[in-house]
Amino acid sequence: LQPCFLEASLLGVAVTLLIEVTTLWRPVGWSLLALVLLSPPLRRLFAARIQVYAVLMQWLAVATLLANLSSLPSPSQQWSEQPGPIALLAIVLQVGFLVASHRWLRDADLRDADGQGLLAWVGQRVADQPRRWLYYPECVAVALYLALHYDRSLLTLLWAVEAFVIYGLSAVLRDDQFRSVALVAMGACLVRLVSIDLAQADLGLRGLVFIGVGLLMLGMNTIYTRFWSGPR
Repeated sequence: LQPCFLEASLLGVAVTLLIEVTTLWRPVGWSLLALVLLSPPLRRLFAARIQVYAVLMQWLAVATLLANLSSLPSPSQQWSEQPGPIALLAIVLQVGFLVASHRWLRDADLRDADGQGLLAWVGQRVADQPRRWLYYPECVAVALYLALHYDRSLLTLLWAVEAFVIYGLSAVLRDDQFRSVALVAMGACLVRLVSIDLAQADLGLRGLVFIGVGLLMLGMNTIYTRFWSGPR
């Protein structure tokens, strides 16, 4: 049992979570498990491949969150049964995983997955481009959450805010692909602004969305001038 003690422990935790935790709360449970697996004490206690399992739990948390968001039950009077706040809590924990990964996720541990097969393949891919494998799924989850929980008239502005955040990440991480994705997303927001919001939103709200998107574009221009236009 010793060589597979980590897998046996994870299997026990996963089965317990599936049995004891309701569907609405499972994204929160998987997100907490991913954070725990990423922590340095557990990395020192178990094998290096625990970091790969942390990434897999993060993906599972995002996948279950997307599944819950796409099939939301009717709202309940009790906070513990309302899908919106629970989904937001799961997103906060997943963002916490992303922040912690900058310090705790180690490329060497990802590459040292103790053998071949799927685990080694995942570890190698994530080690090569960790930010993209972790950030892109979360961006999709946040975009879907915004689409399902906020007024349609404000959706363009909210998506533009997300595009602005991705653009800021591109500057911090010095990642050209993030910058391209943010620019494409902002372009899609402008198309939606002109083709949909102009026809549906009232005058005051339309002005708010226009001003908000304009300020975000000015902010992106400032970031470009500060981080991208000079020598790198």
